[in-house]
Amino acid sequence: MPWPNAAPVPAANAQNVIPTTDRRMPDIPNAIPNSNMIRYNIVLIVVFPLGIQVMRGAAFALLLLLLPSLPSPATGQASVAAWRGVVADHATGRLWIVDLATGRILATEELRASARLHRGASGRYVVATLPSADEVRLVDSGVVLEGHDDHRDIAIGAPRLLRPALSGRKPSHISTGHRDIAVFFDGDGMAVVLDEDAFARGDVSRQWRVASGAPHHGAAVPVGRQLAISVPTPSQALPDAVVLRDRTDQPKHRLECPKLHGEARSGAHVAFGCADGIAVYEQRRVRLAAVKLAYPPDIADGRKVRWLDGALGYSLFFGDFGPRAVVSIDPGRVDGFAVIDLPGRRIAQTLLHDPGDTAFVLMESGELVRIDTLNARITHRTGATGRYAANDDTARPRLSAAGPFVAVSDPAAGEIVVLDATTLAERRRIRLGGTPFDIVVTGGSGRSH
Repeated sequence: MPWPNAAPVPAANAQNVIPTTDRRMPDIPNAIPNSNMIRYNIVLIVVFPLGIQVMRGAAFALLLLLLPSLPSPATGQASVAAWRGVVADHATGRLWIVDLATGRILATEELRASARLHRGASGRYVVATLPSADEVRLVDSGVVLEGHDDHRDIAIGAPRLLRPALSGRKPSHISTGHRDIAVFFDGDGMAVVLDEDAFARGDVSRQWRVASGAPHHGAAVPVGRQLAISVPTPSQALPDAVVLRDRTDQPKHRLECPKLHGEARSGAHVAFGCADGIAVYEQRRVRLAAVKLAYPPDIADGRKVRWLDGALGYSLFFGDFGPRAVVSIDPGRVDGFAVIDLPGRRIAQTLLHDPGDTAFVLMESGELVRIDTLNARITHRTGATGRYAANDDTARPRLSAAGPFVAVSDPAAGEIVVLDATTLAERRRIRLGGTPFDIVVTGGSGRSH
């Protein structure tokens, strides 16, 4: 490649930079205490009473110095990691599941049509929507994580396409709740919410179905025990509002949202991109709040959010903002929009959503940039693919990131490019053939029993 090696860059121009204080979400799941602290807790309980009785002075101090080297049950098991990419072909129904650490193709599956891919609720599954085949399928990544108070367990198995299918007219946007998947069907304006684990077992009978009223390109996101769903316009163009529906099907908390497109969750917040700002629902302790955050006049200039993703570790959304910028959003502040100008026209973007302090954007030139979302600045740049036209109808690259990796599909080259998520150093290129297009990276690390 003619591109130089990845290198840090100075801070880019940023408007309305979001302060980083008090942004981290409380009670982040699967937080693992410092292993040395665990070791001290276990060993001191056993040794300290004995030391008081038989040790004095320097001898007791020596024992304390030796404590970190003593083994303990909490640190006796090594951590194991598995990071996998699920890749969909642009022209056919082919799926590849690859090991990003080794470059191995673990499985190849065939769908009835080309698919768009979405991360599932638990992280184990990838949801494949087939708009031209009126079908939704699940891909089991084979990586199962289970959180405990002081550690996380991992089980690693073979990836596979699951047999159950959910049928509906032209499935489009997918969103997730705690353990639920919400599918919006553009063809009839129906939203279907179902339990992810039940879907994986083949049980699609327990559904919550909510009709929006008319076919349109819409969205639906679980909010607690309610569902935020788009409101269609008479012309069946992009929706112009969003409302909450409960099991009684009564609409409430309507928020105007002209040209609604793009939705995401971050902690207690659910947000939708609008032509004039973002519509936000917040699940508070005793009630639900519905607010509209307008774009500040000094940054709008006709630009708007049309794609959103949400952080897991912070109250933060990351979105596109016109062809040459992206935006980091603090949903708890009226002035919480921080625009990051890009070095060219973007063609794809993704958020490293766990914890959410890093994002990546691919330019039409093939250059990949790494963004610090908390301080709204570009930190690294490197070449990843050849040039793609932003306004071309041919297959263009897509991005996904998780753990230590960011992966870029390169349809023209028939491969995916795997890079280090911290430095953007290239790790490998995985040759797939065909036209690899949409991609989702998933996986994790933990103790294997």
